[in-house]
Amino acid sequence: TFKFAYGVLRNLWVVSPEWLQDSGRAGRLLDEGPYEMTGDSIQGETNAPRRSRTSRRKLFAGMRFLVWETTFKSTTDWANLLEAAGASCRHVPDVETVASYMSELTTSSTDPVYVLSQDAKSISTEETVRLQELSSRIRMVSHRWVLDCTSEFEILPPKVAT
Repeated sequence: TFKFAYGVLRNLWVVSPEWLQDSGRAGRLLDEGPYEMTGDSIQGETNAPRRSRTSRRKLFAGMRFLVWETTFKSTTDWANLLEAAGASCRHVPDVETVASYMSELTTSSTDPVYVLSQDAKSISTEETVRLQELSSRIRMVSHRWVLDCTSEFEILPPKVAT
């Protein structure tokens, strides 16, 4: 879930609901360790919460994301999530904004720029072609890719936004 991702990407304790219930019954906050979640319902047991919390590294550190209009959470929610994980983000409502951003980047940089979209349907085929023509550095990724990377606590190969 988005809350699970937020906890992992902020290097926080991610505990089961039982921790809160048992702490309430005990009248004090219990040790989080025995209640720490080991994964999510999508990827299963990956120990991402523990790996995130103990490494303190920011998963998306140094990565650039252009956050396309979305209907699953707001663009602000996605930008906040990615920035908490060390990424730099910019909201992009259209191809022209992407083109303007890409022209601002230094030509010496070869780092990819990730365009985050809800799915392949949220960007038209014509817009996708234009984005790919702008730069070979552009990587189209979906929200699912961000959540999958978070669930594994590693950067996975980008998938086509589907």
